[in-house]
Amino acid sequence: MNLSSLYDQLNSQLRALETLGVTQDKYAAFILPMVESSLPLDVLKAWERIKPIEVQDELGSLLLFIKREVESEQRIKMAKNFGNTSEQTVATESTASTLLAGVSGLDRKPACIWCDKGHASVECHKLSKMSLEQRKEHLKKKKACLICLKPGHYAKICKAFIQCCVCKKRHSVALCPGQVNSSEKQTTNKEIVPASHTIANFSSQNVSVTLLQTIMVKIINNGKEVIVRALIDNGSQRSYLKKDVARQLDLSVIGKEELTHSLFSGVQVKSKIHNVYNITVQSVNQSFKFNLAVLEQSEICNNIPRFASNNSDIKNVLTKHNIILTDVDENNVSDIGLLIGADYSGFLMTNIVTQIKESLVAIKNKLGWVLQGKVNNINSKLTNTLFCSSDVLNFWSLELLGIKDPLESKSKLQAEAEAVMSFEESVTVNEDGRYEVSLPLKVGYEELLSNRSIAEKRLSTNTKRLMSSGKFLEYHKVISYWKDEGIIEEVIEDKLGRTVHYLPHRGVVKDASLTTKLRPVFDASACDKNGRSLNSYLNKGLNFLDKIPHLLMGFRKGAVGISADIAKAFLQISVKRADRNLLRFLWWKDESQKEIVEYRHCRVVFGLTSSPFLLSATISHHLNQITSEFQETTDILKRSFYVDNCITSLDTYEETSKFIVEAKEVMSQAKFDLRQWVTSMGVNDTEKEVFSVLGLLWDTNTDELSLNLDNLPAYSALGTISKKDLMSIVQRIFDPVGITCPATLTPRLILQETWRRGITWDEQLPKDLEVDFRKWYQHIDCLSECKIPRRLTNNLLNECTLSLHMFCDASKVAYGACVLLRSEKDGTVNVQMLSAK
Repeated sequence: MNLSSLYDQLNSQLRALETLGVTQDKYAAFILPMVESSLPLDVLKAWERIKPIEVQDELGSLLLFIKREVESEQRIKMAKNFGNTSEQTVATESTASTLLAGVSGLDRKPACIWCDKGHASVECHKLSKMSLEQRKEHLKKKKACLICLKPGHYAKICKAFIQCCVCKKRHSVALCPGQVNSSEKQTTNKEIVPASHTIANFSSQNVSVTLLQTIMVKIINNGKEVIVRALIDNGSQRSYLKKDVARQLDLSVIGKEELTHSLFSGVQVKSKIHNVYNITVQSVNQSFKFNLAVLEQSEICNNIPRFASNNSDIKNVLTKHNIILTDVDENNVSDIGLLIGADYSGFLMTNIVTQIKESLVAIKNKLGWVLQGKVNNINSKLTNTLFCSSDVLNFWSLELLGIKDPLESKSKLQAEAEAVMSFEESVTVNEDGRYEVSLPLKVGYEELLSNRSIAEKRLSTNTKRLMSSGKFLEYHKVISYWKDEGIIEEVIEDKLGRTVHYLPHRGVVKDASLTTKLRPVFDASACDKNGRSLNSYLNKGLNFLDKIPHLLMGFRKGAVGISADIAKAFLQISVKRADRNLLRFLWWKDESQKEIVEYRHCRVVFGLTSSPFLLSATISHHLNQITSEFQETTDILKRSFYVDNCITSLDTYEETSKFIVEAKEVMSQAKFDLRQWVTSMGVNDTEKEVFSVLGLLWDTNTDELSLNLDNLPAYSALGTISKKDLMSIVQRIFDPVGITCPATLTPRLILQETWRRGITWDEQLPKDLEVDFRKWYQHIDCLSECKIPRRLTNNLLNECTLSLHMFCDASKVAYGACVLLRSEKDGTVNVQMLSAK
């Protein structure tokens, strides 16, 4: 194992130990000699020479030493390989290697063993034209090593530690039988076309471009974060940050450096002084972050092409290899905001490379996957989804409900705490006694363009739909009511200099609603002409799905189940005047539809990605202010809200009656009307007997919980079934308790098989999979018969002897776990399922 792999694996294992609660003082004594014995002899000698005589954390010192050795090796390697880009790339695509720091007027000898030109041997495009035998014969003629590809010695005496990234054996990837066979199955070589520099103005259907290693990352500084497009460029000796990004993050200058940049053909530009910053870079999925020093640069590089999400051929290959890209043509950010040069790119390497096409590879680094090589981008202005549609995200969010990596949970808790802290600093009470909040805007929201033309088109579409359904007058009355109540206000004058954004809207009919049947729904995801939306500049805040397991447990503990909700909850919170121009919308002055009027929201809008967080944070803030005689009720409320729903349980009818009266009073002080009370002991402010509670159905007569299958299509209504249809049906079966885990395994296995076979989203399921799915789905109604008692015990919990029992098992295709609560009182035993996965 080479030093870099040793360091990565060692770090991974130590983090795993710490996650399990095993601290360094418990494992350092026996791990230290094991690590030392694994070091190469020359590295071990160097460690013995510089090892501190007396140090408390010797293992930590050794890890730091290994890290520095790895970084040194990688920098030396980068320096040796400098300039090793493919012939066609150098000739046709000017990259950020123009920011090469320092004077590099060195004459370099050709490095490629295959064509004698100035690029790395493994990157030579001639390889794709040669069979394995031809490659070996060529090396023999060159008297070159079959392991390291360097001339002057043979494989028997080669001391280089080389590991093939395809089969993990000791030879160059260029001589791997698996890689060569895979390459030979690809389409034959095509003519290489120079990459276009007018990427944003395609006129043809297919344009050949060369993709560089670009990826979306987060840059963090003192609670602020900006998502930028980063370029990993081994041809630059230093890393650079765009000037406007540094300004957005309010970075502090830690020093200055004067550099002379060398361009192509040895041309040198005048030396320039750069500000130096320390920044923290994090992957977009928050799985990895690191610190680096960067130099400020006004412009790094533009017109760097990105992968087109409508390229279905390459998407299929990426899907088969479970490769998810972050930098695709759907992202808003286009210019390069961060360049990661050779001073840090080696640190990010993982040695994982996947051949996508003969001229295109996917490279995995610690920040995620990147593509590099030539590709035909398909020009399209349609908005498509790459790998994760909202259904996929919803599916995995629900599948992993309650299952979180401790490190990920810690990171999310920290982010949520920062969001709440920012909210607490800005929330106030206005002259009406109503809480007033600021929108949690991200840095750069001022870049939003006016999208009035889009709003006008959507207004026309919405009006036609309302007229055809006979709902126009009802919709108009809702808007008029909002104006009379001060929920919205007409824009009388427009002050220049402020960012203005319009929210398209449409009417949604919800027959199941006990109060408002028709309501306007606003689309904050509507983009301006640059592809930016208001939602993309709003911090989402808390993840409410994570609260469901805890709320369900609280709902099942007591003898009396209780449910209520806040009337028009979002509309009870005022938005600060400074943010209201971002919440404009268009509607007609009167029923004649002759004159359009501009309105803006004065209250929190349902449809903003941050609205649930603002409501939750406002409720939490209000309850924390309560210091009256209602403290016991307030404490119950603090742990009982899911957005605008109050869900809890108590032990007696008297406690329940007292709670309802006091909870109404407490919430009314914040202009919140807590209504629609339902309990399992006779209180029911509605005419229904079965209610939706946290996605489950609650039958108050039998006090049982079951699945809500109302949103699933009838078996007779199933048409042709695609992979997308299958995913849609699977993710609609919401079962946070795990009542039906065994019964819902079949469609999940079928879905897994579609990924294994590389079936695309719109592709019809193969006959065998469709038959299996239909056979399962014809009994879907049986799932609604699976019911469990809402109440965990027949007696009060504090009167019983309780014990938890966990069972887990696995088969060839799945694994599962189940937690049961056993309660015993006076010799009577009761067992109920708490949760299953």
